[in-house]
Formats: sequence, C-alpha cells, structure tokens
Amino acid sequence: MKTLLELKKALKKKMPDFKRQDSHKKKRLNPGWRKPKGSDTKVGRQWKSRPAKVKKGFRTPLKTRHLTLKGLQLSNVSKISQLQDVDPSKTVVVINGGVGRKKLLLMLADCEKRNITVVNHKLSAAKLQEQIVAEKKVKAEKITSRQQSKKAREKTAQKKKDEEKKSQEESKDEQTEKKEQDKVLTKREA
Repeated sequence: MKTLLELKKALKKKMPDFKRQDSHKKKRLNPGWRKPKGSDTKVGRQWKSRPAKVKKGFRTPLKTRHLTLKGLQLSNVSKISQLQDVDPSKTVVVINGGVGRKKLLLMLADCEKRNITVVNHKLSAAKLQEQIVAEKKVKAEKITSRQQSKKAREKTAQKKKDEEKKSQEESKDEQTEKKEQDKVLTKREA
C-alpha cells in the first residue's frame, strides 16, 4: 500500500493542470475543466502545443482512489448520525457545504470528542462558536445604531413639526391682530 501511495504522489506531481479551453483569454470563463465539444477544437483534437485533455491514462491506481495522501478514506457527511459509522483511524470526514451553522457546530464538537479529523473546516467548535457570538454582537450593534439614528431623525422631524406649528400659530395671531386693527380703523373712519 505504501508503494501505491508513493506512486500516487509521484503521479499527482506529474499530472498537468487541466484547464478549460481559452479560459486564459476570457475573464468570464471559469478555469475549471470542461470537455471541449466542438469538432475543430485544438484541445479536443489533442494538438501538441495545446493543453492536455482529460483521459483515462491520467488516473491514479485503483486501490488508492478516494484516499488521502496518507492512505485514509474520505467520507462525505451531512448528518450527525453519519458520524457514528466513522472509524477515526481509517477515515477522514468531509462535511458537506449545505450544512447550516447550528448543525455544523454540533458536528465539529462531536468530531472533536471522537478524535475524527475534518478536512474542509479549519476552525474547531469553540472557535466557530466564538466567531458566531462575535458576528451576533456586530449585528446587534448595527441594529442599535440604526435604531438610535432612527430616533434622532424622528426627534428632528418632531422639532420641525413643532416649529412649523408655532410659526403657523404666530401667523394666525398676527392675522387676527391685523383684522382687529382693521376693524378698529374702519369704525373710526365711519
């Protein structure tokens, strides 16, 4: 098995980077491999000066497929119940991307208890919990700052309304005084 793993390492080093045809020319094209489907494509025809096409000959030995370079099996996990079947000495866990934060936290804690290595998550359960708490604090601070700014805007709007009411009342008082003065003047003239 060790010789097969060493062979796999050597083959991985020699293996070319399979990139999508013309991905270096156009920014919108993802460089990940896509099979060239046209009849005139240079990569599809396997011209010498063109990038390599994915073929059978580039595969790793059958016994080492789906193994890590240390010889451990990869197992995809999306439920906590699937972790019970995992043997930590023979397998390594890959937690699927569709798992939410709450379940991920529980899964990481369970993996730490059972000494299972998780390949695709660098954070431990405690650090992930700290990160979640920090994000909640930031979110709460944003909400409180929004509420405070909203209250400040409401206060300024209320002040403006009060000032407008006062100015309207003053203008009404002035108009009534003018009317009374006009009445007095008209009575004197008559």
